Amino acid sequence: MKIIIIILFLFGTMKSNAQSYSETDSLYLIAFEKYSIQLDSFYTKYSENNEQYSMIFIERTDLIKNVPDSIGERKIVTLNNKNLKEVYKRYAWKLIQLKVFPIEIKKGQIEITFIPYHGEMDKKGKLNLGLSGWTNIYFQYDCNQKKWIYDRTENGGI
Repeated sequence: MKIIIIILFLFGTMKSNAQSYSETDSLYLIAFEKYSIQLDSFYTKYSENNEQYSMIFIERTDLIKNVPDSIGERKIVTLNNKNLKEVYKRYAWKLIQLKVFPIEIKKGQIEITFIPYHGEMDKKGKLNLGLSGWTNIYFQYDCNQKKWIYDRTENGGI
């Protein structure tokens, strides 16, 4: 069953190369939108400083070719080796650093995991990341529509 799903997924990705976003990018963009909703309904609910969630600081990844400039009202800042220290300095050496994990296929569904680490950097550039929660976004393949459809969001935390 997993092999069939992988083949369907790869075929869909190859078929959509003429578009500006690949099917994989589209899944990540939908997942970003769902994650953004969780920032309002889950993360800020348990946070002492909700302002830290007003922007999304995402680690540079090759998973997503076209990271948007914003999701809803939140600006997205891509972190990489060149700008990491500069961005941390601009935000008083503390920010929420988002890591997006590769798509996993589990039990016939696609799962995309987002982990917002509480990042602190000292002035020498030493970075400490603390884990407190995560969000998993799930997609189910719809045979009638012949595409992956958002299924649900699950949050967890320590």
